[in-house]
Amino acid sequence: MAIFAAGTWGASTVYAGRAVRRGTVASVTFWSQLIGLVLGAPALLVVGPSAVTSHVLLSGAVAGVAVAFSLTFLYLSIRFLFVGIASALSAVVSCLGPVAYSSLSHSISPLCLVGVGVCIVAIVVVVGSKRTDSWQGGHSLRPRPAIGVLAALLSGVGMSVYYVALAGNSVDAQVWRAVDCRFVSAIVLLAASVVFARSVIGVSSAEIKAAFPVGLLSTAGSLAYALAITSSSFATVVPIASLSPVGSVALGWLMLHEQVSKLQVAALFLAMAGIVLVTS
Repeated sequence: MAIFAAGTWGASTVYAGRAVRRGTVASVTFWSQLIGLVLGAPALLVVGPSAVTSHVLLSGAVAGVAVAFSLTFLYLSIRFLFVGIASALSAVVSCLGPVAYSSLSHSISPLCLVGVGVCIVAIVVVVGSKRTDSWQGGHSLRPRPAIGVLAALLSGVGMSVYYVALAGNSVDAQVWRAVDCRFVSAIVLLAASVVFARSVIGVSSAEIKAAFPVGLLSTAGSLAYALAITSSSFATVVPIASLSPVGSVALGWLMLHEQVSKLQVAALFLAMAGIVLVTS
């Protein structure tokens, strides 16, 4: 299930990359979450209401706020960075949250510290390497990579909270958390759009159509992660789920014709190795 989560999350990020380079970040994020809610809600009919508690709804709400924050900054970052690079930077930071959470009851291993160092090196290489700005899909990346890097790192902070909040050992409760997460994230995104950036959520059929695969794939990944964490620990699930940038790099090259350099590819795989070490 964790591998499935990584694959679907990686694919959803690529579809989001294509959508936000033609539309607005707010539209893609909101519609994908709302579509995900509609697609995921029928699962509640299967599990029933017996697992619903205030704790389940609260943790799902925390995850919803966190994922709204995370996806907004991730989708913003891929307006300035290649999808694979943005995903990797976010993944590196996101794996540190569960590690810090686990360190409250377990000491941090030397391998974990080595992994943190490897991740830092990977970030430095990615940020410092030469970037190709052209995108052969009809649009170009905006020439402010520093904004993209900062947004990707902030996305990772939100995702680390999401990982911790969306954790439990009951399958039924996890389904409720995952759907509750989508509900809350859609509300948060709509409210944020109204307050901070009015009239940026489009309602055209083209925008909704572009957001559909993003919502479908990201919701499938969220449900898969929520179920995977019921039978395994953070140390097993998080590093596997965090490998989504590998798929993003491949699909970004195939679908968006992103010309990632060999040095950047090497740095991305170095980051993935660091994630495995950090969570080992």
